[in-house]
Amino acid sequence: METLPPVNQMYLRYVQQYGEEPSRFLSDTRDVAPRTRRASEDLGVADTFATCYEWTLKLARQRARENVRWNFVMLMYFDFMDQLFPNSSLIRLGFKMTNKGLSILKTVFGDNSSQLEQAEHNLGRWVKMGRMLAILVENFGEGAIFILNDLLTEPL
Repeated sequence: METLPPVNQMYLRYVQQYGEEPSRFLSDTRDVAPRTRRASEDLGVADTFATCYEWTLKLARQRARENVRWNFVMLMYFDFMDQLFPNSSLIRLGFKMTNKGLSILKTVFGDNSSQLEQAEHNLGRWVKMGRMLAILVENFGEGAIFILNDLLTEPL
């Protein structure tokens, strides 16, 4: 019987912190614990700085969660277009593919041109990013999105 390779320590850190239930990691219910404040009036700048520091920590944790969510949503856009156009490489979204996506969105947005223009701009980028993530996931599994989270950001 073949033994499994050891589990990556970075992945174990996520499992230990959030458990095996993904919804715990992806929920917004956790917050920074309130800092114990001293009653002294002379804190001034220190208190302001400490409050900003706590807020920054909270924001950093939220960004990490949001980035994981973002990457899985990008995978969803790729999967969606891959279902619509199974014989396409989806290296880029062509005219026909974009129009199909827009026609589906039109059923919800109606003829709201500003939303459709924004969607036209976004769909190609999102499917392209989803395609790159799909290659990563195909080769290394979904856990790679968590492990490489800090590196998997949308290019500006």
